[in-house]
Amino acid sequence: MKQFQKIKFFTYLIFFLSCHQLFSFNCEEKVIEIYQEILESIGSNVHLPPDLHIISSENKVAFINNDGIFIEKKVIDLFCEQPTFKANIAYVLGHELAHYFLDHNWMKNSGLGYTNSIGDFIDDKSFDKDQRKLAESQADLFGGFYGQIAGYNTLSYASETLSEIYKLYDIPHEINGYPSLRERHEIIKSNQEKAKHLFDVFSIGNVLLSTGHLKQAKDCFEIILKNKFTSREIYNNLGLTYLLFAIKNLAPPFSTLFYPVFLDQQTRLNTGRSRSSGFFGTTEQLLEKSKKFFLLSQNLDPEYLPALQNLKVYEYIKIVTSNRSTKNFLLSLKSSKLNQKTINDFYVLDRLLDKKQLRNKKRFLELGSQVTAYNLGIKKPVNKISVDEFEELLNSNGIKPEAYFFGFERPYESHRFDYVRYKLSMKKFDLGILYDLND
Repeated sequence: MKQFQKIKFFTYLIFFLSCHQLFSFNCEEKVIEIYQEILESIGSNVHLPPDLHIISSENKVAFINNDGIFIEKKVIDLFCEQPTFKANIAYVLGHELAHYFLDHNWMKNSGLGYTNSIGDFIDDKSFDKDQRKLAESQADLFGGFYGQIAGYNTLSYASETLSEIYKLYDIPHEINGYPSLRERHEIIKSNQEKAKHLFDVFSIGNVLLSTGHLKQAKDCFEIILKNKFTSREIYNNLGLTYLLFAIKNLAPPFSTLFYPVFLDQQTRLNTGRSRSSGFFGTTEQLLEKSKKFFLLSQNLDPEYLPALQNLKVYEYIKIVTSNRSTKNFLLSLKSSKLNQKTINDFYVLDRLLDKKQLRNKKRFLELGSQVTAYNLGIKKPVNKISVDEFEELLNSNGIKPEAYFFGFERPYESHRFDYVRYKLSMKKFDLGILYDLND
C-alpha cells in the first residue's frame, strides 16, 4: 500500500512538473510574441532590430548588450501565471528596447537599467544620478507609449512590475548613484500620464481620420511626431490625411468615388473642391507629401500592409489623373501582397472610372470589400454626426453647453505637449469622456 502511495505521489509530481514546464514554455513563446509586436510598433530605419535571448541566469532580470536584449526565465516565471502577464513583460521588454533605440550605451550589460550583478551598480562614473534618472524617464515613456501602440497597457502595471522584481531579486531600494525605487515609481507615474495623453491624441486622430476631419487628424499625428515619437502607424495615418485631402480636391468623378485605402470606415468625400488651413500646396504637392509619409512608414516596417496598400492607391491616382493606361498597374496587383478583396476593389473602381458597365453587380459585391459596396451604391457609409446632433446627444444625457463651451468645469484633466502649443483637456461624464483638443 505504501509503495502504491509513493508511486502515486511521484506520478502526481511528474505530472505537476511537466505541466509547469509546459506552461513556462508557453509563457516564453508569449514573451517572443510580445517582443515582436513592440518591435513592430517602434520600427527603425536607423538601427538593426536587436535579437531577443531568453536565458537561465538569475541575477540581471533583463539587459542589453552588443548581442541583443536578454531576459531571464526567472522573471518570466514570476509573472507567468498572473492575469497581467502581458503588461508586466511588455514593460520589461519595452524599457530595454527604449535604452537600445535611444542609444543609452552606458546601460549595456546592466540588468533592467540598475544592476550589473545584484547590489552592485555600473562602474562607469561619467554619468551622474540626474543623467541616469533622465535616461530611465525617457525609457519608461518611450517603452510605455510604444507598448500601448502595440496593444499592451504597459505603464498601468509598471510600478507593480518593478516592485515585484525588486522583491524577487532582493534589490536594495537605494542604490548609490542611481534613482531609488521610490523615485522610479514617481518617474513611472509621471510618464504614465504623458504616455496616456499621447496615446489619447493618437486614438482621437484615428477617429477624426475615419470620420473625415482631416485637418484635425493631421494636427493630432503631428503633435506626436513633434514630441519625438514615430511609428509606422503614425506615418501611415498622417500620409492618409494628405492623400484623402488631395482626393477631395480632384475634379469629379475622381473625387466622388471611394478608394481602397487602409481604413475600416470612409466617409463620402464632398464633390466640391476646397482649401483648408493646415493643408498647403497644390493637389500634386499634397499627393507627394502622402507618398513621403507612406514611404517613411514602410521604412520602419517594409512588411506593413497599410502603407503598402496606400502607396498603391497613390500610384493608381497618379496614373488615372494623368490619363495613362491602368493595364500594367492592374496586372501588377496580382503579384502584390494585397488581399483579393482589395484587388477586386481596384478592378471595380477602374471600370467605373472608365465608364464600363458592371452587369452582375451582385457578383462584384461578393468579390469586393465595403469599398465596392459604396462605389456601387448598394451600401451607404456612416455619416459624420452634425453639430446639432452632437449637442442633442449631450443634452439628452444631461450635459449642457455651459459644461464644455467655455471650458470644462472642475474637476477635469489637462495636458500640454512639448514642442507644440496644443492642449488636451478631458472630463468624464456618465455618457463617457469628452475631449477638448486645443479648443
